[in-house]
Amino acid sequence: MEKAEASPPSWRELQHGRSRARIVAWSALLVAGVMVLAGCEPGPPPGTGDPGDARLHLLAADPVFMVLPPEATVVGSLKETPAVWRGSLFEGSGWDGPSVTLTFMTSGSVGDAFGFFARRAVATGWRSSGGVNGLGYVWSWRKTLANQAAATLSLFLDHSQSASLARTYQLVGSAATL
Repeated sequence: MEKAEASPPSWRELQHGRSRARIVAWSALLVAGVMVLAGCEPGPPPGTGDPGDARLHLLAADPVFMVLPPEATVVGSLKETPAVWRGSLFEGSGWDGPSVTLTFMTSGSVGDAFGFFARRAVATGWRSSGGVNGLGYVWSWRKTLANQAAATLSLFLDHSQSASLARTYQLVGSAATL
């Protein structure tokens, strides 16, 4: 038996191979460019955010967090989250402001919990943001902190629990950054 000699590649086969090589080369160049740009993401401007966690400390000391509704118990402790810079090549960069979260449980009615904090917020200098939640209760407030920072306060109910059990809520305060 004789071996057939391999014929040289056709013009089409050569073009197809070159196109594939070009695609691979351009793809590699694009990936390298993105990696370089991602490494060049600038950090936050100096003196911005929440220097010294001043706004975080003002939020954590706000009297609205100091008293709970009757029958309520704190779950865990007051959670303080400092401001954090988020830098992203694709989504833009900026600060997530500081926040304070108080998680509590109560067997009292939903209306009692929202009513308690509506009164408590006003008594401690917060103003209603004007909206009501799906249950018809005021759930968010605004305030200017002592250092002139804009702050928000929101009360959330965990809807995943049975109505016959004590319900879990989160009272969340947050402040704008510099």
